[in-house]
Amino acid sequence: MLVNILGVAIFVGVGVLFSRNRKAIDFKGVVVSLCLNFALAAFLPLSPVGRWIVEGVADAFAWIVAQSYSGIGFVLRDSRAIENMGAQTPATVTQ
Repeated sequence: MLVNILGVAIFVGVGVLFSRNRKAIDFKGVVVSLCLNFALAAFLPLSPVGRWIVEGVADAFAWIVAQSYSGIGFVLRDSRAIENMGAQTPATVTQ
């Protein structure tokens, strides 16, 4: 957790350091964004609803990857090409 907070602090620090007009930085907006970030970081993995949302998004991406492998297989017409890519179907991803 400390490493994550340090990473965010460094990211904001680099943004301030490389800013051409530091007086124009809306620090209230930065603080609100960081608070929302920390709230989501706590909500998503720790609550059942948050885990359900993350699992749904992960399943959607797994479906997209599976569809893209199907498209590659259609174009290449060679099953070895897909086998060599280590294709995973949504069923094997969630196991």
